[in-house]
Amino acid sequence: MAAEHFTLFCQLISWATILVLTADVQQVFNHQSGSIWCTIIGSGINDTQISRNHAKNHKDCHLSCGADPACESTNYIPSKRLCEMNAASHSDCPRSFVQRNDAIYTPKFKTDCRHCVPAYSNFGESSHLEAHYAFEGNLLDSTSAGRNGLASGEVFYPRGVCGRAASFNGHSKIDVDAFRQFALGSRFSVSAWFKRTNPDGYQGIVNAGYSEDGSWEVRMTDSAGGTGIGGTVITSHYEKVWPYNVVKVSLNDWHHVIMTYNGSQLLFYVDNELQTGTSDCCTGEILSKDIPVTIGQAGRGHAMEYFFGFIDEVKIFTTTLCPEEVDKMFRFPCTC
Repeated sequence: MAAEHFTLFCQLISWATILVLTADVQQVFNHQSGSIWCTIIGSGINDTQISRNHAKNHKDCHLSCGADPACESTNYIPSKRLCEMNAASHSDCPRSFVQRNDAIYTPKFKTDCRHCVPAYSNFGESSHLEAHYAFEGNLLDSTSAGRNGLASGEVFYPRGVCGRAASFNGHSKIDVDAFRQFALGSRFSVSAWFKRTNPDGYQGIVNAGYSEDGSWEVRMTDSAGGTGIGGTVITSHYEKVWPYNVVKVSLNDWHHVIMTYNGSQLLFYVDNELQTGTSDCCTGEILSKDIPVTIGQAGRGHAMEYFFGFIDEVKIFTTTLCPEEVDKMFRFPCTC
């Protein structure tokens, strides 16, 4: 009987603690420990407000680089994600989601971003998302369009940014014939994660043709030991290539690139940073050509310039992406 009374007493104390926490949610917002958050989720308390600063239903709330991988499929913060993917030592990784510092943005486009995709920035699939290649052991397009890829040479699927990635050995590539003669119009964006492992020569990441023979491309150069990356779109008013060609990234590390075009301005982001280039290079609609989208090689019009390394989460849009959307795709690559 004494044991039963003691058990009942412990249960009452536990529920009283939860009621106190429920009455003061703001305290949880500012709490630096994951233990209270885990207690609340485990007790079934509504987490609508709390999830502003924490990953909803996250198993391991006190994150470190050695956290349970099953807990890391929901959200990431930039410094933690880059630390996990790139750093040899994880001592500088953030310890919890409350250490996140959200940036304040000023739109960089001269327009008011009315052509952006608000649904996409809210973690939904936009009708403007024309293809998404997650490379989860296959070359399938995960959108309803079903524009699947076809590999030439050996493509493997090791661990990537989100789940698996596509691995290229300098002799392999992926073509998507469904993009032949595809009308992109004057609103276009492409996003990809990549890790280059060989410094030699030019290497194509993703494109619809090579240089002025194509429609658009994102390609790495041989400058500075193979760390240069650039991109372009080809329109009826602009056939000069590479308005962005001086961007430098490190080898053997994961990086994120987005190129986005609004009909009069081309912007180029690397790791969530807007790059300096000839942003007003291009006007009008992107030329449509009988050329597939190619991933892992410089594209039709050139026989070489294959990629060495890994590519993941390739997404192609027929719309412009705002800075806020670029940020979300960088910070939450597995959900946005």
